[in-house]
Amino acid sequence: MKKPMIRTSWALALLMTVAPLGASFGQNAAEPAVTRILVQATTLKPNKAADWRALQEKEVLPALKKAGVPWRDYLETMFGDREEIISLRPLTNFAEFDSADGPLQKALGAKAAAALIAKLQDCEVSSQRYVIVRQDGLSITPGGAAGPVRVTTTFRVQPGGNALFADFLRTDVVPFMQQAKTAGKITGYGVSNAAQGSPEQGLRILTVYYANFAAYDAANANGGLAQQTLGAAGAQALNTKQARLGAAVRVVIRRRVAELSY
Repeated sequence: MKKPMIRTSWALALLMTVAPLGASFGQNAAEPAVTRILVQATTLKPNKAADWRALQEKEVLPALKKAGVPWRDYLETMFGDREEIISLRPLTNFAEFDSADGPLQKALGAKAAAALIAKLQDCEVSSQRYVIVRQDGLSITPGGAAGPVRVTTTFRVQPGGNALFADFLRTDVVPFMQQAKTAGKITGYGVSNAAQGSPEQGLRILTVYYANFAAYDAANANGGLAQQTLGAAGAQALNTKQARLGAAVRVVIRRRVAELSY
C-alpha cells in the first residue's frame, strides 16, 4: 500500500480496512458472540487464472451449494498480491475435518471431487488454509454484495494489550464507524482475530466495506474518513490513543466477485 493511502497514520489505515456477513451488538462482555470463518488463500499461476475462475463458477460453486455450505465469498486482490485469491466460508466446528468427506466430496463423490481438486491444483502456485474469528459485537458487517470493496488492515497489538485494544474498538472505533455507516460513507466494518493456521496468529484483521471505489475515493478526501466524521481534533485524538496500543502491519484492498460468491 502506498503511503498516500494511509496518510493519516493508523487512523486512516484502520479506516481503510476481510470479514464477511452478519452484525451483532450488545453482546454479553463475558461471552462475546463470534463467527468462525475458514479462509483459503490461493496464489494462482498467471496463465491459469481464467481456467481457475471457470472451474470455480461451473463446478466448485454448484458443489458448495449442493453440499449445504450457507455462503461463500470469493475475493480478488486489487491492491496487494494481484495473483492472490481469497475464499471465505463459515466453519461451524472443527469436527468437520474428522471425515475425509469435505463439501466437494459430499456433493460430487470421492472420484469426481478428486478430479476437480487436481484441476484446481494445476492452476495454483500455492494454497494456505487458516481460520479467522470474527468478533460479532465489534462488527457492523453488511453482508455479501452490500460491501463488495473491502479494505483490510492487519494490526499487531502491543504485548499484553489485547483487552485495552478491544475496549478501544468498542468505545471509540465502533461508534465512529457506525456514524460513518449512517452517513452513507461506508457499508460496514468488521473485526476478526487471526487464529489457527494464520500467517501470524493473534493479529487483528480490521475491514472497512465500501459500496464501490468511488465511495473509497470519497473516504480518502478532505483529511480522510476519521477527520470527515470526527473533525480534525477528534481524528487526532483517535490517532494518538491507538498509537499506544499497536501498529498497522499491512493494508490490502480486495473486491468481491459476485458471480463466484453467494
